[in-house]
Amino acid sequence: MPSILLKDILPIARQESYRMQHYFIGAEHLFIAMLEMKGSLTARILEENGFTPEYVINAIRLKIGKGVRQQQWSSTPNTPRYQKIMKYAEKIALEHRHAEPEERDLLLAILIEQDSMPVRVLKALKLDIETLAVSAQNHSVTEEIIDLPVKIVFHPDVTDTSLNKSFTMILKRMFHGYPHIRIEQRLSGGYSGAQLFVVTPYQMDGTHHAAAVVKIGQTDDILDEAQRYDSHVKNTLPPLTARLEDKPIAPDNSHYAGIKYTFITGHDETPRDLRAVIREWGASAIGEWLRNELYPTFGKIWWMQGRAFRFETWREYDWLLPPLFTIDFVEPKQMPVDSFTLRFPVRRARFLTLQHGDYLTIENFIVHKVDRDQNIMTLAIGNTSAAEKAYRIKVRGIDLSKNVYYRGEVLETISGRIWETRSDQLIMAARDLRPDFDLDEDLIPATSDKMRKIVNPLKHYDTLLDWQVNGLISKTHGDLHLGNIMVGPGNSPFLIDFAHTRDGHTIFDWACLEISVLNEVVMPVAGSDWNAARKVIEYLMQINAGLPLEVNNPLAKALQAIIEIRQIAQECLGQKGHWAEYYIALTMCALRAISWDNLALGSRRLMFLVAGLSSHELRKSSNSIAGETPSPEDTDVNTAISSGSGSQ
Repeated sequence: MPSILLKDILPIARQESYRMQHYFIGAEHLFIAMLEMKGSLTARILEENGFTPEYVINAIRLKIGKGVRQQQWSSTPNTPRYQKIMKYAEKIALEHRHAEPEERDLLLAILIEQDSMPVRVLKALKLDIETLAVSAQNHSVTEEIIDLPVKIVFHPDVTDTSLNKSFTMILKRMFHGYPHIRIEQRLSGGYSGAQLFVVTPYQMDGTHHAAAVVKIGQTDDILDEAQRYDSHVKNTLPPLTARLEDKPIAPDNSHYAGIKYTFITGHDETPRDLRAVIREWGASAIGEWLRNELYPTFGKIWWMQGRAFRFETWREYDWLLPPLFTIDFVEPKQMPVDSFTLRFPVRRARFLTLQHGDYLTIENFIVHKVDRDQNIMTLAIGNTSAAEKAYRIKVRGIDLSKNVYYRGEVLETISGRIWETRSDQLIMAARDLRPDFDLDEDLIPATSDKMRKIVNPLKHYDTLLDWQVNGLISKTHGDLHLGNIMVGPGNSPFLIDFAHTRDGHTIFDWACLEISVLNEVVMPVAGSDWNAARKVIEYLMQINAGLPLEVNNPLAKALQAIIEIRQIAQECLGQKGHWAEYYIALTMCALRAISWDNLALGSRRLMFLVAGLSSHELRKSSNSIAGETPSPEDTDVNTAISSGSGSQ
């Protein structure tokens, strides 16, 4: 492949400057231009270090930000740092006997100069600048990525042996140097669409190295997870656990990337997730293992270090729900003068009447995700501690080729016409459950005789988002379900998949795990119709009231794991014995699950009733609470919560 010359880079750098409304040329524009050029050395080197060009470009744009809309001068001047880097590049080109600077010369000059914005971003991404410079010096520009000779086989017990081209390429590059690898298990991970595999690499002589868990998902999500691991997880794990030891594999020609969790055990035994041992152990044994093994091992450095935390529900839990609105982009000049404006602080009571066809102008929201293939952009507010951003809004039909938008950018204003609301999505998900009751009613039947009623969660969740909670904050896993909990040698506990690990509401992890157990352990025993789900609810009412369950009933046995989880949750409550904060988390986690397509119909029905029962418990508890209301600048609704009924 021929070398890329400086004269080919400069026009793209000028375009980047114009798109970012800078109207000057600096090192950042040169670096982005090199990353945008197909087959560039810069892109190849960063890819080999676990980052796609798009990810680094976004990080640089976020760091420098956009300039003013109006150009301040007639020409496009070069910055002093640009001129300094050019002198370095010309000197390097002369040493290499190049007639004019090439991409390699310019890249080396930027890395040698050490203090430009691109280098600062690379350092923030934990990349070693000297190592990159050596790689740039020695890398062959004619080198092509060839099909790596790594054979992929499956364990006989794996029934699904399909792998798409991207997954195959990532696995081969991840285990380059091994003649073959064997996929031992396909783990049914979370609900993000990512896939997880337990993989054993084999050497030429037939011996094998320790198994690893490989996660493959959307590129930005995987690279974000690697960054989150470094920030929140790396230094807070027990000695024997799953770790990210290698850089992500992020091919430039794929929408997918992969990371590898290695198990530090000192044993050769392949870990299994809790889903794989459900039938072998039984619910009661799983519950005891969670309380006696998992919680003490990770609790000492995570959940047991809870600190007092007062927050509005939406700050921690709004991200679990569907987007607030999905809008079709409309040019500002086409917007009616009386369109509704949404800005922070969001006054919820004012926009609840908006519906399909209404016009909406959004101010000062942050770009959360950009899907260039679908021309969809997701916005959210920024000042929240949640793993995902609160008050998400999807914008469809925007020409992303005409304007530059990058993750983390604060949009001054953007407008559109409402195509779908959050309420629309939740109602459609509830209708898919084929309810045997009226979804418009405030109360729904909770028992098989339909005599006892609980709150319809569709009528209550929105008010709940404005309630205040007195709880604890600690390091949380963020996606604690049976598939992310591994059992190693000697039944030792391991956690994987830290895509949502953060400092957050301590109780959330256990509500999340209860939902997983209800779906995967309890409901398969109960059945799939509404009365089967209601039978589970009857038992949960007893658990909420602290009453013992029948000993020999199969369904009661399946619920023993829930009782153990509640024992753990009790230790993580902000106020001992006050269960309202747990019911808040349970309501939101259950409501999220009613729209999961990969969840059985019976389980989704149960989730709807669990959300209703938890909301019902909250309504009962709120009748005895006084003196606390949400912050007036955040909401128009005067509802509060600091404690609750129900005990264990």
